[in-house]
Amino acid sequence: MELRGYPYTWERGRASGNLVEIDKALVSQRWLDQFHQVTLSNLPISSSDHTPILLEFHDSPHRDNYHFRFENSWCREPMCAQIVKACWENNSHLSLLDKIKVCSSQLDSRGKNLTGNFKNRIAKSKKKMTAMKHSGFDNYYQDYVTEKNNYFEILAQQEIYWKQRSKQFWLNAGDKNSKYFHATASSRKRNNQIYQLQKSNGDCLGWDTGLNEVISDYFVDLFTANGTFQNTVANDIRCSIDEDQNNILLQPISSDEVRHALF
Repeated sequence: MELRGYPYTWERGRASGNLVEIDKALVSQRWLDQFHQVTLSNLPISSSDHTPILLEFHDSPHRDNYHFRFENSWCREPMCAQIVKACWENNSHLSLLDKIKVCSSQLDSRGKNLTGNFKNRIAKSKKKMTAMKHSGFDNYYQDYVTEKNNYFEILAQQEIYWKQRSKQFWLNAGDKNSKYFHATASSRKRNNQIYQLQKSNGDCLGWDTGLNEVISDYFVDLFTANGTFQNTVANDIRCSIDEDQNNILLQPISSDEVRHALF
């Protein structure tokens, strides 16, 4: 686990010049899967040559809210296009946002059977191909070819699935050792979690003491006009469009434009 604070918990031999330090804190992946919100901190040094370490468990109810995410691997499935088309045709009376909500709900319920279950699907496909081989290709050749294509399709979806969740240079490590890759991704998620932020007055607030307001106020202030724009700066910029073009650009966005851009 990542150790916060001073990076070593024990040292000896500083005076002699042969310094030895220990900095390891080991946990199993099974333990990490059971305890997600944990931090390990190195406390201030004491009179002993060993520094105490503190393992804290954090409850984060704000992380429990589920948010729909579109999976790129669904694009390889015919059901994806069918669901989107049906949602648009059968809900013409709804607004654009309501159509997207209905569509995402149906994609989510159907897509759970396709993503995140690659291990079982691959094993099932291998088992079917092995059974066909033992039964002879004379009777099952065409079925074997179909199942083999299905096997490679599952592998392609799995690669897209993990590529969507990782940086490109981690993809090779994930292909070679998916358990290690999954553990690395989980570790990065833990390290990137925010437990507290500091306000402009120096106070540190957590999720239970108003951290969400600190974040909201920051972006409100960031995107609030402060009246510092000087027209003298813009006066020297050469105009590249005429008045007619400007009027076209100022027209409200129509539903047809959105539909054309999306589809």
